[in-house]
Amino acid sequence: MNENYDQSFELYEEGKKAFDKGQFESAVKLFKESNECYPHFKTLELWGEAEIQQCNFKNAITPLAAAISLNSGIRALSLLASTFLALKDKGNSEKFALLTLEKAPNNKLAKNVLLSIEKI
Repeated sequence: MNENYDQSFELYEEGKKAFDKGQFESAVKLFKESNECYPHFKTLELWGEAEIQQCNFKNAITPLAAAISLNSGIRALSLLASTFLALKDKGNSEKFALLTLEKAPNNKLAKNVLLSIEKI
């Protein structure tokens, strides 16, 4: 691997440790640095999730959207649906919840987003 990838991975690992300890502000900083070295979907996904944990919902959108573009998994999709719900954006929350359910029909977070949209 190249030097940038190795440095990115080290920063990601530090960020993950901070995240696991609930140190979300530190985790965001480390994930941003990791992403600058070498973008990876998991770094972006956890960065977005750390922003959500701090109720920085608008800040979560960009890393989650980037994670979706790098990986076809469902975690970032469902987190993005939840993020838009928190921002009371019914259209985007429904859109991303439905995209999640197309790939994973039993995804609990996406199902809860759809149920919660009706309450906004």
